[in-house]
Amino acid sequence: VGNLGLLFMLLFFIYAALGVELFGKLVCN
Repeated sequence: VGNLGLLFMLLFFIYAALGVELFGKLVCN
C-alpha cells in the first residue's frame, strides 16, 4: 500500500508541474 501511495503522489506532482507550466504559458500569451 505504501508503494502505491508513493506512486500516486509522484504522478500527482508531475501533473501539477505540467499544469503550472501550461498555465504560465497561457498567462504569458
